[in-house]
Amino acid sequence: MRLSAVLPVMLIAVLLATLFLGARVDDLGQAHSERARSIARQMATASEYGLFSANAVHLQGIAAGALRQTDVRSAVILNARGAVLATAGQPSYPLPALAGMEGEQHDDLRRTDVLWQPVMESALNVDGLFDVPEAGQRAKPRLLGHVVLEFSRVAVDRREREMLWLGLAVTLVGVALGALLASHLSRGVVTPIL
Repeated sequence: MRLSAVLPVMLIAVLLATLFLGARVDDLGQAHSERARSIARQMATASEYGLFSANAVHLQGIAAGALRQTDVRSAVILNARGAVLATAGQPSYPLPALAGMEGEQHDDLRRTDVLWQPVMESALNVDGLFDVPEAGQRAKPRLLGHVVLEFSRVAVDRREREMLWLGLAVTLVGVALGALLASHLSRGVVTPIL
């Protein structure tokens, strides 16, 4: 009798916990990916002048600054030919094939994400500042190089485990309270009959 009273509560608690935990874990992974892409884009923008002027000191400062961000394991800045101009941290990956496009790789064994972002030359029209160029006149921006960042997923994994344990604890408390309530209600119905 008690099992039949507790089973619906248990089923609802488990289904709700699974649904909300799954959605939260997905949100956490998506937030990590968006943050990583944002840092890579910011680093690419900051590297434009250093790559244009071949200023290795400037580029080394940018690479070292990237390591101050949480979860960044390494940062590499390459010129358009693929030569390493600046590096910070210890890259634990082979450099990916860079083709002037942004991209990412995920290593589930090392729990890392490697992102690369092209650095394109910004076109600045100084002479005709207010002239509107025709569609055919715009030149394709020149590739100056790439930035490659390695991000750790350890903090994300730790947070996912914390959420799982918290969700499990809340589910168990909900099931226990539901069982107590079901037991109390079933006694209130059965006792007068006996």
